[in-house]
Amino acid sequence: MDTYNLIMLFVFVAATVGAFVISRPRPVQGKLLTVMESERFEWIFVVAVTLVGAALRLVALSVLPNGFNQDEASIGYDSWALANYGVDRNGYVMPVYPVAWGAGHGPLYTYVAMVFFKLFGGGVFVYRLPMALMGIASLPVFYLLVKRTMGKRAGYAGILLLALAPWHIMLSRWGLDSNPLPFTTLLGVYFFTVGTDTGKTRWFIFAALSLCLSLYAYGAALVAVPILVILAVAYALRHKRIKISQLLWAGVAFVAAVLPLAVFYVINVFDLPEIRTSFFSIPRLTVMRSDSVFLAMDKNFVGNVLKNVGTLIATLTTGTPDFIWNKVEAYNIVYLFTFPLAVLGAALTFRRALSLKKYSAESVVAAWFIGAVALALIIHQNINRLSILFIPWIYFLTAGVEYLASRLREAAAVCLAAVLAAAGSFGFYYFGGEYAKATDAAFMNGYEEAITDAYGRDCDRIYCSYTGVNGPFILTLFFCEIPPEDFYTTVQYYDPKAEFRHAYKFGKFVFTLPSDCGDPEAYDKTVFVVNRSELSKFSSASFEWAVYDNFAVVTERGVS
Repeated sequence: MDTYNLIMLFVFVAATVGAFVISRPRPVQGKLLTVMESERFEWIFVVAVTLVGAALRLVALSVLPNGFNQDEASIGYDSWALANYGVDRNGYVMPVYPVAWGAGHGPLYTYVAMVFFKLFGGGVFVYRLPMALMGIASLPVFYLLVKRTMGKRAGYAGILLLALAPWHIMLSRWGLDSNPLPFTTLLGVYFFTVGTDTGKTRWFIFAALSLCLSLYAYGAALVAVPILVILAVAYALRHKRIKISQLLWAGVAFVAAVLPLAVFYVINVFDLPEIRTSFFSIPRLTVMRSDSVFLAMDKNFVGNVLKNVGTLIATLTTGTPDFIWNKVEAYNIVYLFTFPLAVLGAALTFRRALSLKKYSAESVVAAWFIGAVALALIIHQNINRLSILFIPWIYFLTAGVEYLASRLREAAAVCLAAVLAAAGSFGFYYFGGEYAKATDAAFMNGYEEAITDAYGRDCDRIYCSYTGVNGPFILTLFFCEIPPEDFYTTVQYYDPKAEFRHAYKFGKFVFTLPSDCGDPEAYDKTVFVVNRSELSKFSSASFEWAVYDNFAVVTERGVS
């Protein structure tokens, strides 16, 4: 793939330069243009690409990524507990912001998944399904946004690029709390654009509610979304595309929707008493996560911001190392070689958006990108924290392709063909078994089978190792479907005030191994769940074990 990336990077650079220097533009025209502009072709193309995108986001959803992430288990268990018992694992009734590990996680996906658990039962597939559907829904919404701002032909390129973007495929296939943020922001931007085009108040209200959901999705959106809103509204007011009365209506809707979250932040920032009622709760976290997400405001702050500038540029162009669940190095966000056209598209978009004489609907996308960049510069960066940034980047790539198609249609066709070929390579890697191997340890594959086997045995105590597994207690809660009261009334944490609390024990589970676990006489009616690398601790012939990928269940021989 490295050689292909290098060759295609040269092609994309040449195409970008060629679009400027060519003397006779060669846009799409004639019969081909007539076909592309037809309503029938539009429906066929958009539906076909959406179906392909749906397949890429749904096929083997429960096993790719291979296993289950600890944050998925954390959100998923709270969702399941709320769906079945009305409380989360900490005993809070319908919390505005779940405490989770201690420092909380965004509530939006918790409650969306809760609805799915209520309707369809439990399990990994049901938990990941809402995120996959949000990813699929993003495709036609993005098409409609691009069609409204740049035209139908650009919309075709946009939906195709988003459908095949490795980052978006991977984002859509697992349930981190921040993953819905691109979708809710996309909805808000699209609704706002429709509002400025039609002048109808309801679209501004829809935009306000969608952007409010972004704040419930991920706390860091508190930086990016207000910047987006301020810039977009100021520009729309300057061009008389929104009335003060419409702004007030949207503001009322936003304030009403965000009020519970605002109360939560006031309680936690000012150390006020939490609120518990029979219908909802506004809890206190053990700590606020700002220190672990945002750069410290110390003497190194400016230097760290400047470092973030370089890291951000690298992330959007040649790529930077990141977690295997966020990206595959050889493909980056939307294929390594595409960034020259994205940079071109960004320049074109901002040139149009900065016009003070003529209103540009692209101003909202530009405002979105500015807000996302502002966030990126003041946080400890990784792909999932930067997720709000990448749909605008794909928009810029679309703008670059559209410009190229208007100047040199053959080059645009070659570039899109290069993306299709790279997408085929990515699909083979992702679905052909290599990605499953790469995520096997990171997603703790085999723990589900091991812990449910152990839980089903007749025993008095289950010892679970931390080796090779992050947060075994939360995976245990999710896979064994432990009633939340059985957990929060018996749990003992290693550090109950930590940002990420890890359980030492609850019920009959203990999350450590005794120093003499190899002595069978000391552990009658006891089961051990361990990493395969720890089987040497049970060398006595009195033990037997069942192996499940990375993990094993060890029992005294003859214990069922």
